[in-house]
Amino acid sequence: MPPEYCRRHFTELAASELLSRVREFVSDLLAGDIAVELRMVLPNGLSTTQQANLAKAAGAIDEITCSTIHGFCQRLIKPYPSELISIQALELLTAPKEISPSSK
Repeated sequence: MPPEYCRRHFTELAASELLSRVREFVSDLLAGDIAVELRMVLPNGLSTTQQANLAKAAGAIDEITCSTIHGFCQRLIKPYPSELISIQALELLTAPKEISPSSK
């Protein structure tokens, strides 16, 4: 996936499964197995240039960040603790919660 793409998942299991699926998809493409969804745009398979680019990208596949939305947000705010009012005031909500009028 290009670095500008962002995919969010709601469970750690789904996030880890996504990375496994991306690895498998790339591996299949490199082996010449074109997924049904891509056959319309790649009727003759990958070009030599596309294969080379995909092989290069496959070498960096472990750099993909697959996380839950909570993990994604944590990665965004963790480097900037001084910009936050109080890190101790942050609360991780894992289930719907009624917001009281005083906390708005």
